[in-house]
Amino acid sequence: MMRFIITVGLWMLTLFEHRLSVAESSCRPQDKFTTRGLMQDGDVVLGGLFIVHFRTILVNNSLQSKPEEVQCREFNLRGLRWVQTMIFTIEEINRDQFLLPNTTLGYKIVDSCDVSSEALKGTLQILNGDEKTVPSDTCQGYSSVPLIIGDAGSSRSAAVSRILGLFGIPLVSYFASCACLSDKHEFPTFLRTVPSDAVQIKALLRLVNYFKWSWVGVVAVDSDYGRFGIQSFIEEIWNTNVCIAFMEFIPSGSANDRMSQIGDTIRKSSAKVIILFCGESDTFALIKELRLQNITDIQLIASEAWVTSSLIWTKESQEILTGTIGFGIRKAEIPGLREFLVKLHPATSPDNPFVEEFWHEIFGCKLKSRDQTSGQNNWLFSNKPCTGSESLNSSENIYTDVSQLRVSYNVYKAVYAVAHAIHNLQSCENGKGPFINKTCGQKSNIVPWQLLHYLKEVKFTNKFGEEISFDRNGDPIASYDLINWQRRVDGTVDFVKVGLYDAALPEEKSLVLDESAIFWHGDQNSVPLSVCSYSCPRGTRKAARKDQPICCFDCLPCADGEISNETDSIECLRCSIDQWSNNEKNECIPRENEYLSFQDGIGITLAAISLFGACITVVVAIAKQLFGKLKNHPSFFFPFDFRVVLQQRCHRYFVITLGK
Repeated sequence: MMRFIITVGLWMLTLFEHRLSVAESSCRPQDKFTTRGLMQDGDVVLGGLFIVHFRTILVNNSLQSKPEEVQCREFNLRGLRWVQTMIFTIEEINRDQFLLPNTTLGYKIVDSCDVSSEALKGTLQILNGDEKTVPSDTCQGYSSVPLIIGDAGSSRSAAVSRILGLFGIPLVSYFASCACLSDKHEFPTFLRTVPSDAVQIKALLRLVNYFKWSWVGVVAVDSDYGRFGIQSFIEEIWNTNVCIAFMEFIPSGSANDRMSQIGDTIRKSSAKVIILFCGESDTFALIKELRLQNITDIQLIASEAWVTSSLIWTKESQEILTGTIGFGIRKAEIPGLREFLVKLHPATSPDNPFVEEFWHEIFGCKLKSRDQTSGQNNWLFSNKPCTGSESLNSSENIYTDVSQLRVSYNVYKAVYAVAHAIHNLQSCENGKGPFINKTCGQKSNIVPWQLLHYLKEVKFTNKFGEEISFDRNGDPIASYDLINWQRRVDGTVDFVKVGLYDAALPEEKSLVLDESAIFWHGDQNSVPLSVCSYSCPRGTRKAARKDQPICCFDCLPCADGEISNETDSIECLRCSIDQWSNNEKNECIPRENEYLSFQDGIGITLAAISLFGACITVVVAIAKQLFGKLKNHPSFFFPFDFRVVLQQRCHRYFVITLGK
């Protein structure tokens, strides 16, 4: 028996050594992810995560078979523009003879489909590469890319950053604004070119206080972005006069029954100013529900996630969205970007997995696959008589609209920040490096954690005059434009800049706005009101309502002899002894002296009563004195003695009674 056990043990040890020897020479992926993306080789390849689609089709997978592939839906034209902006920026840097003269940048870009699971799958695909068998040096833990740019959402960026942080790989986001991502203990390798929500919350509170909105509703997406945003807002308003009328969260997937409940809450509430911490897809679903319930009397405050999203603006939603106001990240006009965007065509981009769906989205023509018999890139169209000569240059859509390059500008800045970090790394001189023994980093095979060091310290001014740098939390210098949604004559939306917020300025000067340029909800020029209770005028005091926030109160008039000479007084003040309150109870006035005349009956009557009372007082006093003397000298006033008479009569009574 012992011999059998030893034999089996030796056999298993031999098998393990064989597998170990195979693993030392190469790594073999267990499976291959089927995520769609773009790839271009280069000396340094940058990863990219973008939401080219908004949603995924839910699949009911069982544990008895291999899970089905996730299918993405709802094409995102803005997301494709962000992808093309990254490619445009990389090509622009490659043409620069001074920034990276001896290094060519490449890219690996995948679609995260606005879902964390797809973002993680795309990240692993970027890091591992597409090879079926990976060389042994890659198996030691080195990534195929030193850095990833993305993602657009905070929840997805948090999930991806937790994985990348284990290997020291930087993640530079262009649109993940959750304040939670500033925690370097949890996200040590995360940086971003979009300001943190902590700054946006301060800007929103300044806006709310400026227009004296004390009663606001809040709707947020049920994610890290929404929940941390609401938490920060509650903390900021703690010591202010602003109250939250209601707080609602939009669940993942925007369930119809939950949307209906949120709509009911908004309709029943007295709050007329609603702050939306949502992405554009969730906001679109909420606006649709508000339209169904005919809720059109509210003023919307947008977060930076959707404040310039023209996708939400439709003919049916104009009445609700007109007058929307909110803070948007800084924009710029990038020369040559539009010309690059309109070059996209199925004939010139055969390897682009998004172009077929994109073409159908813009022109309504469904593309067939290439003619495999001829081997040429001849694209045939179906369903409609498309000629194949459609041009984006003559089409006005969200993809080609470069008037509001805000997120795209953040992508542009992120790529340039990475390029400057690589430049500084490669410019390092031996003996002057930042690492152990003043050594430099690897200049050819860039190590992620070394690139992270240079990325944290990068500081430069781009061609638009903006200084690009990161603080110790990986956040940029924060500034916002105040955007107002105004309706043009042709029914389209115009995003008008009506102010700005600069966190670098003192608090009292941080918000600058042109109030006369703002068109409010319903194209009104007057600022909308949103209060639980109107201000108490002078002459009244505030009385809190039981079990309600401090913003809800009643106005009670001051009592006689008390005043309040300020609005929203908490208590009334008592007048001095020689003063009295006026009729309005807002001022103490001297007491008036009134004089009576004998010409009227009241004066004569009061004088007679006074004299009569005085006479009675004198008579009582005299009688009291006389009574005292009578008591002491009774015989002086009377001829007989009462005491003697009383004794005689009592004696007679007893004699007669006893004699009987």
